[in-house]
Amino acid sequence: MPDFDEFFSRMLKSSEPFALRCPLAEMEKLVRRRNHREFTRRFKAVIGVVRNQNLMLFQDEDQKYFTGLFELWFKVLERPSFQFEAGDEMLFTCNGNITNLLAVTPHRNGDECLKKLSGQPDNLAKLLLLYTPRSRLEIPVRPFFDANPLLASLWYASLWNWTDTYVNPLVQKNCEYFLGFADERFEPFDSDLICGYFRCTYVDNTRDRLLKRVFNRAVRKYCDGVRVSNRPHPRSLAVVSAYWNGQHAVYRAFAPYVEELARHYDLTLINMSPPGRQKPETSLFKRVFNIEASPSRINVSDIVENDFQLAYFPDVGMSQESVYLANLRLAPIQCMGTGHPVSSASPRMDYFISGAEVETPDRPEDNYDERLVLLPGLSVHPIKPKYVPSRPPYPAEFLVNCPWMHMKNNYRMTRVLREILDGASRPVVFSIFPGCGATSNSSYMATIQDFAGILPEKAFVVQPDLPYEEYMRRQELGRFTLHSYPFGGGTTAVDSLILGKPLVVMRGRHEYNRFPAALLKRIGLEELIADSLDRWRDICLRLINDEVWLAEITRRLQETDLDAKLFRLADATGLRRAFDHLIRHDAVLRREQDRKPVCID
Repeated sequence: MPDFDEFFSRMLKSSEPFALRCPLAEMEKLVRRRNHREFTRRFKAVIGVVRNQNLMLFQDEDQKYFTGLFELWFKVLERPSFQFEAGDEMLFTCNGNITNLLAVTPHRNGDECLKKLSGQPDNLAKLLLLYTPRSRLEIPVRPFFDANPLLASLWYASLWNWTDTYVNPLVQKNCEYFLGFADERFEPFDSDLICGYFRCTYVDNTRDRLLKRVFNRAVRKYCDGVRVSNRPHPRSLAVVSAYWNGQHAVYRAFAPYVEELARHYDLTLINMSPPGRQKPETSLFKRVFNIEASPSRINVSDIVENDFQLAYFPDVGMSQESVYLANLRLAPIQCMGTGHPVSSASPRMDYFISGAEVETPDRPEDNYDERLVLLPGLSVHPIKPKYVPSRPPYPAEFLVNCPWMHMKNNYRMTRVLREILDGASRPVVFSIFPGCGATSNSSYMATIQDFAGILPEKAFVVQPDLPYEEYMRRQELGRFTLHSYPFGGGTTAVDSLILGKPLVVMRGRHEYNRFPAALLKRIGLEELIADSLDRWRDICLRLINDEVWLAEITRRLQETDLDAKLFRLADATGLRRAFDHLIRHDAVLRREQDRKPVCID
């Protein structure tokens, strides 16, 4: 009988329907004969192929096939004689695919099996695989850690990757529930740690730092044996990033700042980009060190002896490695930027660099564990996109752009979209751009199904992940752009303005929902800024229902000199002047009890 790798490889190379690659009749025969190991081996191979090929749409009899396959899987799980063995932990990694495929079969989730297992002994791994953000059952989480902290940690780190949007109210409710169970016994042994650390803000931006602090403590305990020998040189700075390449939003937001830094400091790039990703831009750096992490270890040997006076992290939380390094003391001064504009919640991160035009200066401790530093101007210095608008004719449909990364789609805002449809004087189609998240973990069908639970199917289209040029071309077909809330975006806002698309934003009290409003204020379109969801909805409806006003707003935007308003190079000196100030005054700032922002003139 072929081993797993051979069986998986054979299935992967096949273009036949799943019903022929791994017939249900053979799987059912294995269940009848209680050959649980062979069934599990084949089941893992099927799900592995789904994950590898990123199944987006059912074809032929696929839905019927997976409905039957999961029914057999549940029968195996329900048998007390079946226990997991070494290698079966891959099911936790692939359970996002299982969860999303289950959602678009009549099963919807694994709750029926979960109920049957609840009274059996030695069933923790089975329970954890079945207890997902799509479960209708509510089970206390702490007993999982009481029973087995390591296995519970694997589940808790992984479950955040088992859903891709929060449009479904059940998914939103469950993830908020899970967030409240950040157990101090959590162990960060797996790369899926980053999922919870990154996604918690999208689930609940009022409690996200509670989970991050638990994760950070676990990471520092994990890294307890790492000893950093730092002999700081006042002109030596490190830039620590996983996304320092020309196509990424992080590079586009911060490159002018770093170019200015390179004129005054000796820069080192600590590159955390994994092999296979686009190569980083290295021309501004005198040294480059590559840091990689596996599920079980992170190699920092190249940087434990260094001369950094300051370490700058543009994108903490967007990679596994950044979370680990943010909990080390690489340099006497450690600062983070707004690549992911959320507090790291790490005591090893000293300063959060943002912009005076964006932040609310009162009570910064409500948003940040770090000391807030305010640059004059915006919180980033965006690079002007190279895309040149072609201004094609509009289609017959009245399209409204929603460039909302998958995690930015939530139940609350989708309900407001429904209210907009109900108040519109014409048919409207929301063009939703969730990026790679809506296609990863085989989630595309589940994402469409979740939207269809709130919006009429003819009133929205979920765009697949697109190359940048095609993404911009499709947005050109929209009449205007709606920005997401509570987590907005920077690069998507700039993209919309470059295309000449009016941008409607909801302003909150965090950088990530204030930056787009700051852009609109700069260009004189403050009437598109809302401070309540009711006002946000009403602005959208006016743009839909009042063609004259829409044309006037569009004209004003397209006649605006964005180079002078948004991309002026004079703003690029702010970060360098901030670092000059922090290096000179860090000792004094640390002694201050006042948490008021450090303002850079």
